[in-house]
Amino acid sequence: TICLLWIKCSFLNNSSIAYSDVMSVEEMCSFLKISKKTGYKLLKEEKIKSLRIGRIYRISKIHIYAYLNCNM
Repeated sequence: TICLLWIKCSFLNNSSIAYSDVMSVEEMCSFLKISKKTGYKLLKEEKIKSLRIGRIYRISKIHIYAYLNCNM
């Protein structure tokens, strides 16, 4: 399944922006090309797993790929 996940999501890595393995909400939204409102909704509904430190969310890239794999 990891291979399929890589194939389905490899188009996202072709952008000129380099993303780290752990992202902020703004970086995640840019990566997925969605609004911040939608990004926060996905996190609140736990459709994308994240770590919340105080008021700040941190999202692992692997959780984004897992979300995309389940929803494609």
